[in-house]
Amino acid sequence: MKGMENLEKEEREIREEKAEGVFLRTFRKAAEIIEYILVVLTVIAVIIAIIGIIPRIFHFWEERESTASFEHILSAILAIVVGTEFIRMMLKPTFKNVAEVLTFLIARHVIVHETSPMDNLLSVIAIAILFLMQSALWRMQTKGEYISMVRDRLKRRQMRQMKKADVSAISEEHTGESDETEESE
Repeated sequence: MKGMENLEKEEREIREEKAEGVFLRTFRKAAEIIEYILVVLTVIAVIIAIIGIIPRIFHFWEERESTASFEHILSAILAIVVGTEFIRMMLKPTFKNVAEVLTFLIARHVIVHETSPMDNLLSVIAIAILFLMQSALWRMQTKGEYISMVRDRLKRRQMRQMKKADVSAISEEHTGESDETEESE
């Protein structure tokens, strides 16, 4: 009787785990779909912004001596750049892409908005931290690739040595066999 109850309990737990797995997979899939929808909407927004900037360029040409006009067009261009980098980050979320988006956001903030010297200092420190982190990750990746390359070379060298040892052993066997045949004659 207890064995039957334990079996039923185990089956119930397995069904619950499967249902939970299906539930989580469904939410993951829904999140992916939402991400792709956001990417498509961002692409549309960037295209609209690019089309919208064309008349601003002609307006800027007419008022090319105005600093405000230049700042206005620069703000629009940087917004397009941030949107483009955001699309890249959504499609391929690597640290490098995230760092680039953050760097452009910080740079846009410093360039476009009037900021205090303290804000500028904090922005420069933030960008420096991003570059240091990216550099450290690149070094770790490069070091890992170097270690893999050295490991592969060592394996190939060992394989060549093993083949040479096998060839030597085979030639010694043949030499020994030919000596035996000469002695028997």
